[in-house]
Amino acid sequence: MCLIIDNQTFQKDKTKAEAKELKDRQGSDADRDALKATFEEMLFEVRCLDNLPEKKMLRTLNKLAEEDHSKFDCFACCILSYGEPGVVFGSNGMPVKILSLTSALKKKNCPTLEGKPKVFFIHACPVVQAEPEDDHGEDVDTAATRITGGEYGVMLET
Repeated sequence: MCLIIDNQTFQKDKTKAEAKELKDRQGSDADRDALKATFEEMLFEVRCLDNLPEKKMLRTLNKLAEEDHSKFDCFACCILSYGEPGVVFGSNGMPVKILSLTSALKKKNCPTLEGKPKVFFIHACPVVQAEPEDDHGEDVDTAATRITGGEYGVMLET
């Protein structure tokens, strides 16, 4: 089973101070479609969800954990969005800890995936604020999130 979350249209949640005003990510649908085709070629059941706010991202993985995955050999999740070290952003500009997303599929929450590979591919563009600002060509500082417990493979692209 493969879940693809593609956040490309962003609307800041103005009720939350920590929400970021993010530009839309044009062309992300082509990446989503290529991922979908690739995983379908490998005979994965693929679900694509677009433009999820942070709470719906978490809810989606929590609900998915309740399903019976006995017929699947592994689980893959691809997240296309903005990100910063340790977090990705929901379509409402709110950060979601990568650890919170991966924790939903731990064996206590998802026993039918116990002992099966769970791989997260995260394509997290550097945060670009919607307000115009000077681009001085500075390098973006990147860092990987360490997931402990030996149950996950996480690939981050920034």
